[in-house]
Amino acid sequence: MGFGRESRRVRDESLPFSHRFMSLGSWIQQAQPIGFEPAWAYLEAKLNLSWYEPDFLLPAMDMLEAERAIHLRIAAEYADLRRLQKAAGHRSPPRDQVTPIEPRRWHGDERAGARHALESWLRRVGLALSDPYERRIRGVVEDALSGSTLTKLDTDELQSLLDGARAQSAGFAGGTVPYRNALSYRQPLGHLFLMFHEVPSVGKPWNFRTP
Repeated sequence: MGFGRESRRVRDESLPFSHRFMSLGSWIQQAQPIGFEPAWAYLEAKLNLSWYEPDFLLPAMDMLEAERAIHLRIAAEYADLRRLQKAAGHRSPPRDQVTPIEPRRWHGDERAGARHALESWLRRVGLALSDPYERRIRGVVEDALSGSTLTKLDTDELQSLLDGARAQSAGFAGGTVPYRNALSYRQPLGHLFLMFHEVPSVGKPWNFRTP
């Protein structure tokens, strides 16, 4: 199932609404700019429409296609950059480098996308967090969503958590518990970053604290 096929089906008003809706869901499942559930919440908030309303489909598709067009442009820029880096002998990109999907974001509306992603993350993790790092991240996320600004203590601690998550995910094979834990930290940390900072250009570092 490709993006073009799903887009055409969403726009084909001769199809039953349920078929068009399923194609929209397939698009979001494939693209997931900020995750599946947050993407739906973002679209509903921006359009002030519920997903089950027929008028939701076409403007939602327009927004998804616009986001993907920016994503593809940035991905092409990053591919060119990686070719230059590899030619210079840098086979692996720096761990703090901005890529088309790191930090995960809604291209063109990063801050609003980050807010919806963090709200979804809070709902998913719930209150009973056994991991002390996730508990600390949750506290900062709750403060950020309530309008608080980052303190120097928050910045230092978040940078330490981000450094640890990057090192952990680089040091373990995919699918292991430490690797999954590191990835679970990195996504909300990336969204927290976007709540307070403009995303740098691809290839530039992103950190809470300037080295």
